Amino acid sequence: IHQVESILPKSVKLAYQFACATGLRAGEQRALTWDDIDFNMFEVSVNKSAKIKVEGGVGRVKTRTSNRIVPIAPHVMKELKELHMKKGRPAGNDLVFLNKQNIMVNASSWREQLQAKVKVITDKHLVWHDLRHYYASKMLSFYGHDIWTVSNLMGHSDISITQKTYGHWMQDSDKREKLK
Repeated sequence: IHQVESILPKSVKLAYQFACATGLRAGEQRALTWDDIDFNMFEVSVNKSAKIKVEGGVGRVKTRTSNRIVPIAPHVMKELKELHMKKGRPAGNDLVFLNKQNIMVNASSWREQLQAKVKVITDKHLVWHDLRHYYASKMLSFYGHDIWTVSNLMGHSDISITQKTYGHWMQDSDKREKLK
């Protein structure tokens, strides 16, 4: 994760860091506006998602429980503040992550840039959604067996989704602890 980050172009690096630090789905991240970021509380409010078939390109999040508040790591918040200042303190309803034409990032743009850089350093495959899994693994490590908190941070509609998707990581960490 960190090796890939070090070779990403500046145009996608902050989006990558944000994805790793918040676990937002790509569509949620692409629809993010400045009003969604609370610079004082170091958190992001997730309440919309990029949608191809919706007028204006923004619609509801995946499920009701996908509406959530997620903390933002201080190093990422620092970068967001700098971007906000650099862009001249844009209006609250302006998108945070824009392409070179100052419009919403295309669904494939980040994925293509990421895959191009990953190919430079490894033959393994990495997709944008893997950054969400990375975040989940970090949260499971931090919160231990508090699966409810991790499920809420992920915006899963049911705790069983978190257990089915990430339960093996919890079992692996249990095994490592017992072996110690």
